[in-house]
Amino acid sequence: MKKFFLLIFPILLIVSCNLGPQAEYGPDDTVKISGKCIDTDSTSYDDMEIGLWILSTESFLTDFFGLTPSTYTVTDSSGYYEFLRKGRDFTTSNGSTYKVAVMNYNTNLPLEPHTRIDFYPLNLENVVPDLKLWKANCSFSIDNGNVNFSFEGVESIGITDVDSYRFEVKAKIDGIGYNLWQKKISKGQTLSFPSYIFGGNQYLGWRILCEKKAPSDSDFGFIYMSETDTTSIPLTGYTLISLGKNSFREATPDTIKTLTDGGFGPYPSYSLSIGSTDVSWVVVDLGQVYDSIFSVVVYGITHNGESGKYYLILDEDTTDGWDEKIDSISMDETYFYFENLNKKARFVRIELSEMSNMGISGCREISVFKKN
Repeated sequence: MKKFFLLIFPILLIVSCNLGPQAEYGPDDTVKISGKCIDTDSTSYDDMEIGLWILSTESFLTDFFGLTPSTYTVTDSSGYYEFLRKGRDFTTSNGSTYKVAVMNYNTNLPLEPHTRIDFYPLNLENVVPDLKLWKANCSFSIDNGNVNFSFEGVESIGITDVDSYRFEVKAKIDGIGYNLWQKKISKGQTLSFPSYIFGGNQYLGWRILCEKKAPSDSDFGFIYMSETDTTSIPLTGYTLISLGKNSFREATPDTIKTLTDGGFGPYPSYSLSIGSTDVSWVVVDLGQVYDSIFSVVVYGITHNGESGKYYLILDEDTTDGWDEKIDSISMDETYFYFENLNKKARFVRIELSEMSNMGISGCREISVFKKN
């Protein structure tokens, strides 16, 4: 059985609380889940593998922590698939249902389109809406150092009333996710970012994810993942000067390599993961003073506690303390950048607001750029 990517199932971490209404069947009844898979050109998708995930604690632990489905099947010539399982597989001892998910998967994960449908299997026969694949026709252009992205919304496959879109970028060293860059966007929003935040050789591709939540426990929720555009985005006009440099955090003198190693994968292999709550700052030491720092990019930073701001401080020498804060951004953001800094510095510090019950809980990468 093919392994799958854990990004699709972040809610598996809380599966024990993810229980639905009572089932209309018993533990020994045979329950059917069926539906059709529709390709991006609206034709039936035959010979497509469809996975079924049962979001119970037991399935989460036994099915390689969500990396593989609980079971899978293959569509026939009309795109039809079905699963037959005993009722006990979908229910707790008191008859409450586990949420399940069906999704297409294949050997070219995660770059091809994928659609996931979530629901509670409440009936003996559960007919799932068409599992439609969404290409999105992702493309971009580069203009004066900025990358302008465009895509077709899920309206192109007849889907309406969606809740949200998300722009996701995958790094070459990215584990199983799309962690180079993420941003929640609205339908039709123009996307434009500086080319340097994609890191040149660190970039693998980008896609759009669209979510349509289930309005009730008896309805279906949808997540549409577009085809990934892997056209190269070169790093031109800038130099990454932080790669492999030492970094530090409050509460320990240890050197941290994962903040500047060029990896964007899951915690903790390529990322800083912090268990304590008293970390209010992280610092990158560039090893020498650079005449003009142009930009500081922060990838996937997280915090616990109250909400406030992240501050940026640049300094040449911290012997007599730190210089003044020069910029800030809301802590509601997890991916952000400061640019046009044009400041001489060796040390780069990201610092939290001074509030109680707060701390930096993790960060994937901090990159510092200068103009060539």
